[in-house]
Amino acid sequence: QSELTGPDFVLGQSLVLFESEDTARAVLAEIKRGQLARSTYPIEQGNFKDVAEVLIEDHGGDETLTLIFVEGRALVRVTLSGPDRRSLLPVYAEEARLKAGKQ
Repeated sequence: QSELTGPDFVLGQSLVLFESEDTARAVLAEIKRGQLARSTYPIEQGNFKDVAEVLIEDHGGDETLTLIFVEGRALVRVTLSGPDRRSLLPVYAEEARLKAGKQ
């Protein structure tokens, strides 16, 4: 897990490697079921093979967005807050996807 903090954003990323892509997808399926009762919005599928909707959380008035996806046998979570979070989340998620694909 890593976190990068800038003057107007906080970016968090975590990656969990599983024995197989099927196992990673099964875990993501459970996460998707858990999101049904929470505030989410869809993200462009783009290059993502299996991706959850973007989870929207309120932390004391600060909105935080979280995207969880599978790339190969990796389950990746990207969390972003800050004023440009909605436009930057897909950019950082794509960078994380490319890095995870090298695992």
